[in-house]
Amino acid sequence: MKFYYLIVALLLGANLLEGQHIPSYSPPAIDFPHHNQNPYYFGQQQKTSKSLKLLLSLKGYAPGYIIKNNQDTISGLINHTYTDGDRHLCIKFLLDGEKKEYSPRNLKGCTWNGKNYKTYKHDKISNLMEQEVEGELTLMSYHRIVPVESNSVLDFEAKDELMMYVGKQYLLRTKNSEEFYEIDKYNFDELINDLFAGYDTITTYLSNKKRSIKDLPEIVELCNQQITDAPAPPADFFQEGYLITKRMDTIVGKLGFDPTQNNMQVVFKATENSKPAIYFPHELYGFYSAKTDLILSDKVESIQRFLKRETKGKYMSLYAIPSSQTEGKSVFYLKLEPKGVSWYIDERNFKSEAKYDFSGYRPILKKLNSGELRYDNLPALVELYNQLKAEKIADKQSGENGRKE
Repeated sequence: MKFYYLIVALLLGANLLEGQHIPSYSPPAIDFPHHNQNPYYFGQQQKTSKSLKLLLSLKGYAPGYIIKNNQDTISGLINHTYTDGDRHLCIKFLLDGEKKEYSPRNLKGCTWNGKNYKTYKHDKISNLMEQEVEGELTLMSYHRIVPVESNSVLDFEAKDELMMYVGKQYLLRTKNSEEFYEIDKYNFDELINDLFAGYDTITTYLSNKKRSIKDLPEIVELCNQQITDAPAPPADFFQEGYLITKRMDTIVGKLGFDPTQNNMQVVFKATENSKPAIYFPHELYGFYSAKTDLILSDKVESIQRFLKRETKGKYMSLYAIPSSQTEGKSVFYLKLEPKGVSWYIDERNFKSEAKYDFSGYRPILKKLNSGELRYDNLPALVELYNQLKAEKIADKQSGENGRKE
């Protein structure tokens, strides 16, 4: 009998829902233009069996709204799914009893369960990204999904394809940029030491607990608060200079860069009275001032950093990274040209590492053993390598030409 009463209650609830005109959902503020707010409703009374089927199909749905590419904003019930490929978050939308599916390409954004999502293009893929934190620094996230060949560690299945959930990916950007800085569980520890160096509130926060990527939203909130509360940098912090954008445009103004505080941020003012803006390495090609000389942006072991080119060669170049972790002393790394392969060169193990890296070049090994090439004379090492490499290539080409003749 209890089961009978449960069925009756479900049927009555479904019929009541069908007869109701449910008002549109009022989501948190999101900076999209809102219009055409259509309230969600199920329509006229239907047969009981259809009502029950509809009620049971609502599992996982929550009130929300979508913003189409034509700016129409429509309220309804929303669920989500991960589809084929890599990380496509698609929306299942229920309106007037009719289900539709929207991909990120069809939407500017959406809101459901009190969370805001916007569509961004990242790595040539459009995706709906959750807005975790908004402010001077904005933090977004998506869930990374990849196809798998076996059913081990299976989290999702979409369109009959086996998919594996490999973690939450965060994207950080400054208020003035659409470029993203990628943060995941693999580079989190290293990046927070650099990105948030100089922020006392974050240093204190991290010293009191075990750090985790799950703390990133709170870290960014703390950073935004300190940026808001901090007094403007003193006038002598800024030097006349210019930024070089990724498009190689030059923006003249005043900039401040202090690697002992934070080597991953440059502060810029277009005019004397402009509000200072922060730029990360991935947003620029580089910048220049008399105090800093030319600082470039480049990837070192998959992380974009500000650095200074010490020696430019056809086959190898030497770069210095001003380090906030070593009292302003530079950390050096070598980069093969034009392949882009780069690696750090360590002062502590310099001799043994250099012998391994340049094992095919006897003149370099000879000078390393004699002490003529030292860590404090890295430009000489790079110049000698470029010379020997050029000779090696010339000899090879000469031999090939001789065999052809």
